[in-house]
Amino acid sequence: MAPKTFFALVSCLLFTAGMGAQNVPRSSYGVKALSGLQVASPVSNETFDSTTVHVFAEAKESVPVSQMQVWDNGVKLGRYIGSSVNAYFNLAPGSHTITVTDLGDQWNVIHWTSVGYSVK
Repeated sequence: MAPKTFFALVSCLLFTAGMGAQNVPRSSYGVKALSGLQVASPVSNETFDSTTVHVFAEAKESVPVSQMQVWDNGVKLGRYIGSSVNAYFNLAPGSHTITVTDLGDQWNVIHWTSVGYSVK
């Protein structure tokens, strides 16, 4: 595993474990116009009545964002080229922590944020 990939994986696992996670609230479906990384969906402590979970996040950085990554309970769900994610995932019932990262052009993690939620 390449060092940068390993760093991104370790960073995601640490924040999925709750070590410094930051939750940013959403307003409607819009992401607040702040710099950094914001997750608009899911919101903290949200409960999904079905196993389909909508993830929407956007990065506004002062440096180029090459990709976004979505992790759930330490498992990588996908990577998305560019500075936003708008995806649906089928997940098992139970408690979940979603972690979204934005990576620079050298695959360095710029920011990450985690949100706890549950699936019925």
